[in-house]
Amino acid sequence: MKIGAKIKQLRIANKLTLKELAANTNLSISFLSRLENEKTEPTMDDLRKIAAALHTSIINLFPNEFDEEIRIVRSWERKKILQPSLKGEPSELEFLLWGSKIQMEPTLMTIPPGGDSGDYAEHAGEEFLFVLEGELRFWCGDNYYDLQEGDTIGYPAKLPHRWENKGSKVTRVILSSSLPTF
Repeated sequence: MKIGAKIKQLRIANKLTLKELAANTNLSISFLSRLENEKTEPTMDDLRKIAAALHTSIINLFPNEFDEEIRIVRSWERKKILQPSLKGEPSELEFLLWGSKIQMEPTLMTIPPGGDSGDYAEHAGEEFLFVLEGELRFWCGDNYYDLQEGDTIGYPAKLPHRWENKGSKVTRVILSSSLPTF
């Protein structure tokens, strides 16, 4: 099963038509149909909208073919998506532990210079961010924090939050979210 088939399965389980899902996500019926039929790829923003409309997390949109309590995800098995940016190139998000029963969502984000998360996000759960390399400006509520390599921040995800790489080099961070997220 691929991501489109999983979205269709969840949509049907939620007793939603394509038209209703389109209305709940502000995505077109034709886009959602192409997505469910594996003829297009979603962005992070698309997945966020779909997950919210289906009352689940983004990671649950990926097919879960694993029932083990212990899950190893090899580097070549990571699920990757692009996070659109308001100003710069998109960031790449790699889900490090998909298909697991573990109730967290660790993600490796590679953010090009000028890349950002887009608009503010708010959702259930808590998040933890660790800067592996580079620098990141992180907004949480009305405040912003300039984070450097080795810095961490934790926050309730219900607070409006966003980030931007204001530096001249690629920034890599680990973001770990309790479920549901995004």
